Amino acid sequence: MEAVTREQRLDTQQRIELAEGVNISLRVAGLPVRFLAYLIDYLICAGIILGAVFLISIIGIATGSFESFGIMIVLWFIIRWFYNIPFELGKRGATPGKRLMHIRVVQVSGTPVTAGQSFVRNLLRFVDEMPAFLATFPLVPTYLFGSVAIVCGKRFQ
Repeated sequence: MEAVTREQRLDTQQRIELAEGVNISLRVAGLPVRFLAYLIDYLICAGIILGAVFLISIIGIATGSFESFGIMIVLWFIIRWFYNIPFELGKRGATPGKRLMHIRVVQVSGTPVTAGQSFVRNLLRFVDEMPAFLATFPLVPTYLFGSVAIVCGKRFQ
């Protein structure tokens, strides 16, 4: 096993050999950039959810219906779990937060992620966010497991 120097551990430049024998280099995003992208996306989601809750609450009060709470929960679930998927599958492969931070989601080979990969990636986000503070709503993730995996992994994944 080859010893890895400190500089090699800190370098996020990854050299990848493609099937055609061509070597490419990709710069992998580190924790600070990923955190800022996540924070931007989290604030966008919170704004969407708060705006929808306000609108749905007013409609619920005006109509006297109790279904508005259920609609809010379903909306929160959809946005929380599936917000990233359409952006990752889009032309740029990035959510608004990732675009602002100049990062995107790709496969190890540098090609865009598939629908299945994006779907599984976002379903497993719950595990990545653990442990989370359950006493708050919405759930405040710590990303402890994900952060440790990024720091300890050779490819920062």
